[in-house]
Amino acid sequence: MTVKTQITFKEYLKLNIDILFEDIFIKLSLIFSFIFCILIFISNIFYQFNFQNFLIGIAILLFLIGIHIFKYFQLKDMYRTNKNLGKETICTFSNEEIIIKAATFESIIKWETIIQIKELKSLFLIYYDSKTKSIIPKKDFTKEQISELRNIIKNSGIIAYLRKD
Repeated sequence: MTVKTQITFKEYLKLNIDILFEDIFIKLSLIFSFIFCILIFISNIFYQFNFQNFLIGIAILLFLIGIHIFKYFQLKDMYRTNKNLGKETICTFSNEEIIIKAATFESIIKWETIIQIKELKSLFLIYYDSKTKSIIPKKDFTKEQISELRNIIKNSGIIAYLRKD
């Protein structure tokens, strides 16, 4: 099975957000931080105004916003400087291997070298080790191709977290 895909910056940004929010601890820490800030502001409005608490709430909000702005520009720079991002990529999946071809490289990956595969709503993550992974967006797959790829992954014997839809 062969799939051609190309990622725009907007899609790359969304894929990275999907990967970031895959972690439950990230979600919980953001929710906790926002609730904490809201509680600080509510206590300053309805109870006694405390300038120090107000500044702490503002500082936390600015910190959270600053992290997101920094991450946005970091991803934008990565997308701009990586010669393979944004170029057409051809992925061929078989029972023996995955072949990934782009403008500047061709990789042949045997299934036994992959340690884990995760399927998110909009992408497949193929892990080669704990830090290195390939991102395969699902936007250019048909439903039949996604089903076929799931079957190939299941038959490969790799640890896989696949969706049921």
